[in-house]
Amino acid sequence: MIVLNKYKFALIILVFFISCDDTTPPTISNKVVVPREKEMYLYGWNNEKYQIKLSWYDYYGCNSYDITIPEIEYQNTTNTQADHYHYINDIDYLPGSSLMAYVNCSDNQNVEYYDSILVTTKTIAPIENIIVNVIDDGYKDSLTFTHSSDSNINGWDFYHFKFNQNYESSHPHYFDITNSESGWEKDEFPEGWWGNTGWGTNKLDYYNYSKENIDDSFCYVIKVTDDKNYSRNSHIKCSDNFTRNANNAVQIIATTNNLPRRIIVEWEQYTDPDFYQYILWRSEYENMPKDSTQQLAILTNNNQTTYEDRYYVSDGKQWYYKIEVENQYGKSEFSDIQSGGTRP
Repeated sequence: MIVLNKYKFALIILVFFISCDDTTPPTISNKVVVPREKEMYLYGWNNEKYQIKLSWYDYYGCNSYDITIPEIEYQNTTNTQADHYHYINDIDYLPGSSLMAYVNCSDNQNVEYYDSILVTTKTIAPIENIIVNVIDDGYKDSLTFTHSSDSNINGWDFYHFKFNQNYESSHPHYFDITNSESGWEKDEFPEGWWGNTGWGTNKLDYYNYSKENIDDSFCYVIKVTDDKNYSRNSHIKCSDNFTRNANNAVQIIATTNNLPRRIIVEWEQYTDPDFYQYILWRSEYENMPKDSTQQLAILTNNNQTTYEDRYYVSDGKQWYYKIEVENQYGKSEFSDIQSGGTRP
């Protein structure tokens, strides 16, 4: 009977250790079981251009944190607050790119508690919905369009490209004003673009252009520039509604499945010079139905091919992703759908 009780006791001990979560091993100090400390839950986002917001949780009682963003040479120390929010305003960096932010408990706290996150900056809103109205006699075009929604846009530039209606191949492949032989020309004094306080200072949505020859037609690009001198082009719009498909779809090449509360998505780079932007999409459903798919990020830097998804991403969660690449005519190609997940 005593032997049986020993076996029962050993069995209870074995069951106890098996039932413990081996992903969170306890530490024993002075005969007191202390669970492993939780992660920072570091999260980064933006609501405005040139602004980054960071938030995290403090489980160690740190009095101060060091925050660094090497790409913009940002360094700062913030005192611990109840909500642990940190706002970085007036960033001077290309909109629509990503920055790696590092947060760690300050060295004088003698605690190793840190995390990093890739944060995407907000894009400049471009001029959209350009419509070219061709006058019957063929000698004048007029454009109507929707202005940029950015409040700090202070410059508008108009560009045209002359093509021959008889040759489809004469349309521009992409916009490049830096090359004097590209065929693109800037309109220094566009007709119909006069505001109450001077040329180009208002937000008119109408523009006229006089043609040189009845056999010629034009494609147009309108560029907006903000108060930091960063700019964003519209899509290319041609008078004959010509368009060009994106060169190819880029594919998602890697998604993580074992990280805490985050999924890192990596895709191929789109290398054609007609690149306009990447758009990353996410859904809880494998076939990604339109009404259950959300836009995660817009990236205007074609070298940026990685994204960290921490937006309401809990452990033990599976998400589905696709990447959209859009060219300068506004034509898109979508990747295949790929899944990613967090640790159990």
